[in-house]
Order: sequence, then C-alpha cells, then structure tokens
Amino acid sequence: MNRLWTTLKYTYMQMKGQIIGWGLGIAILGLIIVPFYEIVGGEQAQFQQMIESYPEEFLAFFGGDVTSVLTPEGYLKMYAFSMLPVIIGIFSVLAGSGLIVNDEERGRLDLIVSHPVGRTALFFGRFLGLFLAAITIMIIGWMGFCVLL
Repeated sequence: MNRLWTTLKYTYMQMKGQIIGWGLGIAILGLIIVPFYEIVGGEQAQFQQMIESYPEEFLAFFGGDVTSVLTPEGYLKMYAFSMLPVIIGIFSVLAGSGLIVNDEERGRLDLIVSHPVGRTALFFGRFLGLFLAAITIMIIGWMGFCVLL
C-alpha cells in the first residue's frame, strides 16, 4: 500500500505543470465567459425575437428549450459546461497515453521496475495520480468561474 501512495504522489507531482496550465486555461475561459452574460441578459428581448425567427429544424439541432440560454444556468451550460467534458477528456487522453510511455522513453521505467513496486501498485498509483490531477484541474477551473459570479 505504501508503494501505491509513493507512485501516486510521484505521478501527481510529475503533472504539476500540466495541472497549472490546463487549470489556468479553464479558469481564464471562465473569466472570459461569465462577464458576457450581462450583455445577453440586457438584450433578452432581441435574443427572444431572434430565436423565434429561426426555423424549427434549426432549433431542433440544439435540442430542448433554446430559450434557456437566456437564464444564467442555461448560459453557462451552453457556452461553458458543454465544453468542459471535452477539454478534460483531451487532457485525460494526452496525459494518460504518456503515463508509462514517457518513463520508457526517458529511460526511467527500468529504474522504477527494478524497485520492489508491483505492477498493480504502479498501474493504480499512476491511474489515481491522473484522476487526482483531473480533479485538481476541474477545481482550479471552477474557481475561475466562481470569481466573477
């Protein structure tokens, strides 16, 4: 169990640059998107009129109630939270594909495996480190959205 925590800590610390970069990127996205709701909120009558002029086929593409964009919840859902799973997914694929491969390319995998670390502890330590990094990125991004709310 101790080896699992050591691997987790090592993986998490190895990703600190990625955590800061991706987290600040999402936080800046929030800092950019949130203030624009005042413009949308101030022009609700014009947006409502514009939405009513669209054909039903076009509105069906967006699904559900399109006028929900005029509420704060709908605005954040449409412009921000619909992109966050994609952004976190891209991070997870990029970081996850390099968990073991990066160590092998840098020549560290032989050194790591030569220590008494089992494959299970290495795998779950790396996986949990990646998971913890993704959670930390989401928390940093959430703080960026909350600053201006």
